[in-house]
Amino acid sequence: MDQLDALLDALNRRGLRYAPVVVNKNTDVTLPSLDASFQHLLEVRLVDSDVVLARTDLPVSELKLENVQKGNFAAAIVLPIGGANVTIPSGWIAIDVKLRGKTYRFVDTHLETLSPVQAAQTSELLSGPLNTDLPVVLAGDLNSDAHAPSFANGPAYGMLVSAGFLDVWNMLHPNDPGLTWPLFGEDPPLGPTSLIERIDLILTKGSAIQATGILRTGTTAPFASDHVGLVADFTLSP
Repeated sequence: MDQLDALLDALNRRGLRYAPVVVNKNTDVTLPSLDASFQHLLEVRLVDSDVVLARTDLPVSELKLENVQKGNFAAAIVLPIGGANVTIPSGWIAIDVKLRGKTYRFVDTHLETLSPVQAAQTSELLSGPLNTDLPVVLAGDLNSDAHAPSFANGPAYGMLVSAGFLDVWNMLHPNDPGLTWPLFGEDPPLGPTSLIERIDLILTKGSAIQATGILRTGTTAPFASDHVGLVADFTLSP
C-alpha cells in the first residue's frame, strides 16, 4: 500500500488540489517473510519517507515555494537484521514559503525514539534547517512526549522549547492534554489500548507568526494512522 497515493486520491475526491513538493526517502528495507500458511516465502518491503504537500490551485502571486531542502540525519539507529547491522535513516524537509508577500520557513521531520539519537538529531535540526531568521513552523512526529516532558520520554521537546520554540497546542489548549498516540483503531491492540502521549507536535518560532487555532483530526473510524492528526491555522505579520 502506498499511503501517499491513498492520501492524494482522498484529497482529490474532495476537490482539494494538492501535490507533493518534495519526497525525502529515509528507510527502504526488503525482508523475507512467510505467507499466512507458513508454506510460501515472500518478500516484504517497507519504504518510509517524509513528504510535504502544497496546494496547486493558487497562483504564484499568492503562494510561492522557494529554497526547498531535504536531508538525512547523521545520527541514526542501527538494528541487527538478518545477521547484519542495518542503519535506519530518518530525515527532514525544509521549504521557504512566500504567502501573499510574507515569507516563513516550514520544516517537517520524524525523529527517532531512542533518546541519545533523538537528542543528536534535534541538535542537527537546530544547527541546520531551523537556524534561520525567518519565522518558522516545525511539524512532525517528534517522538518526544510534550505531555510529560523528560529526557527519558524524548529530549527533543525540551531542547526545542529551550531554543525559543512555542508549542502551539499548549498555547491554545493549556488545560487539554491533546494526546496523539497510540491510536490503534481497527487493529488489534499492539500495546496500550488508549492514548498516552503527545508526540505529534506543531511548534513555531518568531514573533511574525501567530497560531490562531489548532485541532486534532482522525480520531474516529476509519483510521488512517495509529497517530492522531493535527491541523493548525496561523497569521503572518509583515
